[in-house]
Amino acid sequence: MKKLMVLSIMAVSAFCCTVLFACSPNIAVRDISGVVNIDSIGEIRIYSFDGEGRGMFLIPNLGHAWISVKNLSDDPFVIAGYTVDPDEELTIGTWAQEAYWGIWFNLESYYLKNNLYKGNVSVGREIADHVDLEILNSYTKDKDTWNFSQNCTLFALGMWNTIAREDKMTINGIITPAGLKAKIKEFKTYEAERMVATAKNPSLIQGGKLIEVTPK
Repeated sequence: MKKLMVLSIMAVSAFCCTVLFACSPNIAVRDISGVVNIDSIGEIRIYSFDGEGRGMFLIPNLGHAWISVKNLSDDPFVIAGYTVDPDEELTIGTWAQEAYWGIWFNLESYYLKNNLYKGNVSVGREIADHVDLEILNSYTKDKDTWNFSQNCTLFALGMWNTIAREDKMTINGIITPAGLKAKIKEFKTYEAERMVATAKNPSLIQGGKLIEVTPK
């Protein structure tokens, strides 16, 4: 009985935090200024899933947020230690998985293909040149971790904002996937349930080597 009461308190607390701090007020819809043009070397997208429909009894699912990067150039480039081939797109997110707490590649795309994250939204803008790419890589160097003060939403939002310029997003209060989802939907060009068609198998970097991992 005591265990059930504790779970109930945790669920109510998590729900209240989501309602009070994550939900953003309705404001004018924004135009996305970072149009991907013919000279861009890539595209970055930010995604958010608010967890709706994925919770368990008395324990809400607060969702997940992540990034995708697509190589639009004629040459491979490296992002967060992962070599991205021309026309390849990958997802990047931080996780507290049993196998590894930190940056995973293509785990989200794997789950998307298995019909998870229904209701996710995303918006994209250009990676203009190798200067933008270096900024993104600099950001990820010390972010290969997951904890409550460096969770998936903070990672994705921070990575987006490094090169977003006038398309930066700010969330007041506690930063959660629900709050990020509301911000993404302020852009006219946001997309719902977008797939990442060219992503490869899930992987992570350990000891300087890229290791493919089969999710449980």
